Amino acid sequence: MTKLVFLCAYLIAFAVNAGLMVNTTDFIDESNLTHFNGFEGFSNTFKSGKNYYEEDGIQVRQIFAQAGNDIILSSSIEGERSWLPNGGDYGYTEITMASGAEFTALEFLFLGPNLNNQAVHYSLWNDGQVVFEGALDIGKKEQGVLGFEGGGFDQLFVRTGHRNASIFDRSVNGLNIDSIQVISATSTPVPEPSSIAVFVLALAALRLWKVNSVHQ
Repeated sequence: MTKLVFLCAYLIAFAVNAGLMVNTTDFIDESNLTHFNGFEGFSNTFKSGKNYYEEDGIQVRQIFAQAGNDIILSSSIEGERSWLPNGGDYGYTEITMASGAEFTALEFLFLGPNLNNQAVHYSLWNDGQVVFEGALDIGKKEQGVLGFEGGGFDQLFVRTGHRNASIFDRSVNGLNIDSIQVISATSTPVPEPSSIAVFVLALAALRLWKVNSVHQ
């Protein structure tokens, strides 16, 4: 029974993650773009903490930022402004849609801190549950693109840190991001059967087949 429960959990996790892909090159065609946040609609600084910066329906906030530190919106990767915790912090950046919609695809530009042995750590969530996470090794002050396609997530947590760090360990973060491009699903998608329900139905069908086989 224990093995069956473990197998069930593994299959559900695989089903949730199977469609997600990580990209490190620009993959969103501008003709399919539904939302864009370039951090160009605000002043030079933005108060961190519980405040959301919203632009074109994309919400960004810094969680566990340094007390009293602002987000610098004048240090740009592209355009005039980008999102950078002033002097670094011990938190992470959250990206969501203001409508609560799921992301079909999301990508952004990043610039790493002036430190060795760094990685961009990411964690994708849906309805309050983690669905996919990992890390991208980067060099000192490396600039690049990080994105995710395949849908099935409505919240992204991201930060830099040592390669052995994690999203929530409160170690030093210095991630600078810019030009968030999004393809978003509708905020009220047509409900689909959950992975658990499908698996339970499959087990029931298998049991019924075995019962019928015995009586034949």
